[in-house]
Amino acid sequence: MWDLFRRYFSGYFSAKSKDIKRCIYIKIKGESIANLSKDLEGYLSSKNIRPLRFVEPECYIVTELGNYLYGSDPVIQVIELEGELSRMLYLFSGKEELDFKLENSKITKFIFEIMKEEGLAYLLKLICQRKIGVKRHEHRSGITFLFSLIIGLISSWFFKADEYLDYLLLTLAITTFVVLVTLVIDYPFSLLKFRGIRVVEDSEITKVLRDKIKKIKR
Repeated sequence: MWDLFRRYFSGYFSAKSKDIKRCIYIKIKGESIANLSKDLEGYLSSKNIRPLRFVEPECYIVTELGNYLYGSDPVIQVIELEGELSRMLYLFSGKEELDFKLENSKITKFIFEIMKEEGLAYLLKLICQRKIGVKRHEHRSGITFLFSLIIGLISSWFFKADEYLDYLLLTLAITTFVVLVTLVIDYPFSLLKFRGIRVVEDSEITKVLRDKIKKIKR
């Protein structure tokens, strides 16, 4: 009986896991977008990858592609190149994640799990609208912790609760305020789960001063 139960539910969760897509968003900043695109396209070509390329992308087109890409391979990659004057997006799908470095660039990487078809279209829309990967997202954990610590210190210094009820109400008010501020700082990450999107990883910005593209050895 137990073996039958285990086989049934292991098969169920295995099927569910196959429906989950992984979206890798890599944002690369540099002075010369021409050099970045040349190196990146050379690397992708060496992997036999032919991405969809958008120069100053129209968001409605990128969003519509989400419905198409969701039914393709399990890994969807979005690479954004941002220079001083222009911007480019590369979209492609595959069966494995690519991890690489570009010379003289700053790289930010986000990994998402997509549980719903409409979730990918929504995520691509946010990326195109520059709502993912802004400065506050790169350091949001540290900002949230620091803000909570400051609020806690201020409340302990300036508010002296003589009764338990007063202390409880004060704590509740401070907690509510901190949660609201955290949601604002973390937006749109704080609402992604309601769209069927889960944040798996968000890396710190890394500076790369090497010569050509080198694949990271795992």
